[in-house]
Amino acid sequence: GETIVFMDGDLQDDPEDMSKLIKKINEGNDFVNGIREKRNDSLVICNENYRFRTLDEGLLKKYLADSKLFLNEISLIVNKDERIFLKVAKKKNIDLIMINTSKDVGLKELEEKINKCDIIYNSTAIEFAVEFKKTIEELGKKVIESSDAYYFSEDKWLFFVKCMENKIPTPETILLSDDLNVVKKEIKEFNHWPLVLKRVCGTMGEFVERANNIDNAVKIINNFWDKGNERLPIIAQEFIHSPSYRVTVIGDKVMQTAIKENKHWKATGVYAKKFKKFEVDNDLDKIIKKIIKVSKMKIFGIDLLKKENNWFVIEVNSEPALDFFEDEREKLIDGVLTLMKNSIKKYQDK
Repeated sequence: GETIVFMDGDLQDDPEDMSKLIKKINEGNDFVNGIREKRNDSLVICNENYRFRTLDEGLLKKYLADSKLFLNEISLIVNKDERIFLKVAKKKNIDLIMINTSKDVGLKELEEKINKCDIIYNSTAIEFAVEFKKTIEELGKKVIESSDAYYFSEDKWLFFVKCMENKIPTPETILLSDDLNVVKKEIKEFNHWPLVLKRVCGTMGEFVERANNIDNAVKIINNFWDKGNERLPIIAQEFIHSPSYRVTVIGDKVMQTAIKENKHWKATGVYAKKFKKFEVDNDLDKIIKKIIKVSKMKIFGIDLLKKENNWFVIEVNSEPALDFFEDEREKLIDGVLTLMKNSIKKYQDK
């Protein structure tokens, strides 16, 4: 089958509701929730903007919490990316094994599954995934992307340092002290207002905020530390007023471009509401080729901003969303699976 439906076994959900969910999935939505408003009825709710890339309970809980819904209110869930991966894998005669990172955490269970695989691709952007990558590599399996890529794509300060080393244009950035008195002096000397504060690690823009003055910045930093329950490093970055531009690369080819727009200043990740394509000019092409060489990644998305017609790279994502344009989604997944299949041959020939 091409569609997976999850339903409680207590007979409180009507199996006939599945047709409503599948109809909404076929309209291009990423996933569909059936929420029971009354005991004897259900309501179909869909969302086409959220980047739900893996069947991961942790990410799902976070999304539902942000959406003012509760996990125990969900009757049915249908995920689409898995359906397309399975469909394309079948066409290409690839035996695809999916691992749920929120459940298959036992070393024995994980080892049993990965021993059936020639190569592993991680499609979840959760921070915990890097530990799975390291474990899988330690068990002798090839992973796309390797855990080494984490320090280029997920550590925002080291990413800035790498960009500076390789002359890749990126917004001006400083690493802040963990002493707030020192921080006040640092951002005063930095003197870019407004500025963007980011925790060095974090996904989906959760620890990214804009500050308009020193007092505002101190308040945001304290909120980051309280929210994260630990004082992880924070960077201050030049704010560039611009839509967010995404370039998706598979192998050494640009597979997709997207301008991510939103009325709010955040336009990356789940915050973008509208998408349209753009052409890669000569300057951007040179930047992309340099990032491919420096990062050594095979499947990634580059987020950029524009200031005075110049490109600035803000980050590189090693688990890019593949669903900005529904009509290109299967093409991108085909590209991922083709790359994996070709990588197996190269890996085995060594």
